[in-house]
Amino acid sequence: MILLIVLSAVLMFSVLMTGLIRKYALSRSIIDIPNERSSHTIPTPRGGGAAIVILLLVSILYSYLSDLFSLETLCALGIGTFIVAIAGWVDDHRHIHALVRAIVYALSATWAIAWLNVEYNFYSELFIFPYGLISCVFIIIGIVWLTNLFNFMDGTDALAATQSICTSTAVSFLFWLEGQQGMMLVSSVMLASCCGFLYWNWPPAKIFMGDVGSCALGFCFAILAVLGEITNSIPIPVWFILLSVFICDATFTLLTRVVRGEQWYKAHKSHAYQRLVFCGMTHKKLVSLFLSINILVLWPLAWIVYKEKTLTMYVLFFVVLLMFVLWGRIQIYYNRVISRD
Repeated sequence: MILLIVLSAVLMFSVLMTGLIRKYALSRSIIDIPNERSSHTIPTPRGGGAAIVILLLVSILYSYLSDLFSLETLCALGIGTFIVAIAGWVDDHRHIHALVRAIVYALSATWAIAWLNVEYNFYSELFIFPYGLISCVFIIIGIVWLTNLFNFMDGTDALAATQSICTSTAVSFLFWLEGQQGMMLVSSVMLASCCGFLYWNWPPAKIFMGDVGSCALGFCFAILAVLGEITNSIPIPVWFILLSVFICDATFTLLTRVVRGEQWYKAHKSHAYQRLVFCGMTHKKLVSLFLSINILVLWPLAWIVYKEKTLTMYVLFFVVLLMFVLWGRIQIYYNRVISRD
């Protein structure tokens, strides 16, 4: 009951803070102006994700002060998320070069991994990383990639917030089952704050999440995934499944652009979700599609892997194959549409 009251308060604070940030963004002309790569047609303020970040950081600090988190977790998750959020907030105000952002994310990931002592603790149900520098490099790359891809996938109204709600709902439940109260609290606050933000971000969006929100959410999910792994509560494959719509769309699109010799690091409209919007799918229908895939497909598959780890390889193969087929069909459909035009 107390948790429900707290989360209700978080939701209301998120609604109010996002509204205040919207007024601030309008007064400072922090606006996303539509261009040929945009999925929106109306100039819209950005940076609303700052409300989510503030509530997340408060929940992390509270977890530490309540002895639900260690100092190591506070520094890794709290300070790491804060640094990424600050970089995103600055980028929302004035553009930061992609290389500079990547360096900040890599340093934040390195900071987090150093505090969590992952070099000596990291083990995956899928395979064992070799201890030492190699394992750390792979983990840091994964954290940076998840941080970036959340930004890449935050391109239509309510999409990143909806995916965050779906994932945080599932992991909150699993952390609760595992007795990980601190991580359950942070995940639940993420859920409630994203719901509050969604009040303003629901199509047609009155404010966008911005880099401050999308990058911080991606980073926070990545560190929570590492924490879930090293505490033997939620294995990495479960996180991959829950986030697979975002991970696979971003990864397949990136690899395709690299193979084609395109400037993969520049803004584009090649993601499957962007193709669907171009072909006429409304933002509301797109969000409904993502909700359906998460709830009807990914949640049950993640539960299977969580309960029966011997099936991990088979389920992961099925998820990647399914996502590749969906991604490929959307690309084919898009090519047919533009060829008719």
